[in-house]
Amino acid sequence: MQVCAPRQNKWQQIKRLVMLWHPSRYNCDRGRIMHNSSFCRMAFTLCICLLFSGCAASLSDANAKGKETVTESTSQTDSVDLTQPSDGSSDAAQMKIISSANGIIASGMLGNEKGCYEVFDRPANGGNLLYTDYATKSHIYLSNQINSDHNNESDTSYLESTIGGCYLALSDDYLFIFKLNTPSFAADETSERQGYIARCNLDGADRQILTKLAANESIVSGCVACDGENLYYLSCLLQDDGTTTPRTLIQLKIADGTRREICQLDSESRHFIVGAHQDKIILKSILNPAKLSDDLSADDIVRAVQEQVHQLTLLSTDGQQQELCRWKQDERSEMFMNGNMYYWDKETNGLYCWDLESDTPECLFSDPIRFDDEVSYDQLSLSADSFDGHLLATAIHDSGGQAVSCAFDPISKSLQKLTLTSDDEKSVLILAEGSEYFLVRYGLMEYEVPDYAPDGREITTTMLLPNLRLIAKSDYWNNIPNYILLDDYVYSKKS
Repeated sequence: MQVCAPRQNKWQQIKRLVMLWHPSRYNCDRGRIMHNSSFCRMAFTLCICLLFSGCAASLSDANAKGKETVTESTSQTDSVDLTQPSDGSSDAAQMKIISSANGIIASGMLGNEKGCYEVFDRPANGGNLLYTDYATKSHIYLSNQINSDHNNESDTSYLESTIGGCYLALSDDYLFIFKLNTPSFAADETSERQGYIARCNLDGADRQILTKLAANESIVSGCVACDGENLYYLSCLLQDDGTTTPRTLIQLKIADGTRREICQLDSESRHFIVGAHQDKIILKSILNPAKLSDDLSADDIVRAVQEQVHQLTLLSTDGQQQELCRWKQDERSEMFMNGNMYYWDKETNGLYCWDLESDTPECLFSDPIRFDDEVSYDQLSLSADSFDGHLLATAIHDSGGQAVSCAFDPISKSLQKLTLTSDDEKSVLILAEGSEYFLVRYGLMEYEVPDYAPDGREITTTMLLPNLRLIAKSDYWNNIPNYILLDDYVYSKKS
């Protein structure tokens, strides 16, 4: 398959590569109006880097080849049931991914069956933890203070700094805050810029820093795993010459922050945590990562990416590795759900489910990809995301350049087109999943946000933020636009 049209310029071709992802992976939701263009450019550049590093790479499986293959006016979190679950709710033997399936740097919003947690980045570099409660249908600060300005450490929602990026992971018992470093701040170890990993209760209370990151430490942009007692993530150190140390699997004990280096991974390859299976971590490695430079042509870039070889490995918590398979970049696309790997095989034009304990993948779908527009699409590009047991994907028509969002139900083995759009004609994207509802992004809206300047003066900043709504799961899958508005006690809509 030719990924890009031959006469497109370099950036058009790169954009075409990015379009192989599900739209939720590269949308620009946030940023001040005045900085919206630069923000989107930054996000787009990040997506390109992730594509080249293989965070959402397409899958091919050489081993399986040839096989049938509340309200602030009354209360804040006091009105929302965010109590800790009873003892024994977590299974210490079961490994789970507790960040976004797209990796820790995509975990600015993360939810469970009751609600969705969110990091709000204030323009002045501080921030807050927010919460969308599905029962009360309200958007609030994660705070127990009713009449608070939410701008100091006495408030459980307050974040002193979000410089470097502040992201979330969510277990059955705790909310984790990953405040990251950036290379440009490696020599600056001020409290505003130093990275850390913290835990707090599900209501935001009792926040404790588990570990502080070294000034030159970077958490690799893969997923974060948890076995109920420990967090697992990949870390590396930025050296003075611009190189990095080998990526290291870190075990961080939730109870007391004890940190242990389990093993170092091959320094010639790139590695990402992408899933979990039983008591093990699923690791994706790029064995020959593309080396890009400014003097490469667009064709050279495409060729370098397509020649990347990927490897899937089961990684034990004692550092033992079991290779599962290898694949080529452009042959298939994959995602992980419930310990299984789902992938679209370009050669057979089929969608497969591979139980990692089995040698034989099950073919779930091999019919021509057609919807009511009568266009025959050439392939599916699977998103890392799955919701309500459905695989999110993009159907792509190679020659026509058309792409549509769709979802596959492995139980009914049916593929359906997703047509819900907002007023700006953009797709309505699922942000989080509750027991009855999806929290979705219904376009973007301008908000005037109360904020504070560094000198403490009260200011108002206009920001472009996602328009959050709820929708019943059945309505979303059936493309019925029955949205439920939230009572918003965080943002005041610009008049």
